Amino acid sequence: MSVPLCIRANPWADLEVSEAVADEWGQDPSVRLMRKVFESMEAAQKLLLEEVGVSTFDQRVRGWREKARDCFERSWPVVMDRGLGAAEDLATHVYVRCLARVLVSEGVKVPADAVPMNDKVDRLLEDML
Repeated sequence: MSVPLCIRANPWADLEVSEAVADEWGQDPSVRLMRKVFESMEAAQKLLLEEVGVSTFDQRVRGWREKARDCFERSWPVVMDRGLGAAEDLATHVYVRCLARVLVSEGVKVPADAVPMNDKVDRLLEDML
């Protein structure tokens, strides 16, 4: 008689999952591209926070990131519809612009040179936001 799954200590212990199978999504070029884009966005976020003197462990950062994500999600489809450049290049710029906008709205001083410039995207974001 077998022991029900809910009683076993680790019901998945019998399964062997190779590293290749565990990350089969990583073989998809679009998934690899998005991982690269997200890594770039995280690195840019870290640099911006360092530039303004805010620790990534500051309690306010979570709320700022959520607001920046919301801004990004509203802006991104419009940026892509306008065909302003390659997605992997623009995503980081749009996100950092959104984060900088949130920081300024929360009273954090963001130096002008702390955020990369892209005139077309910047004008579009200013019009939208």
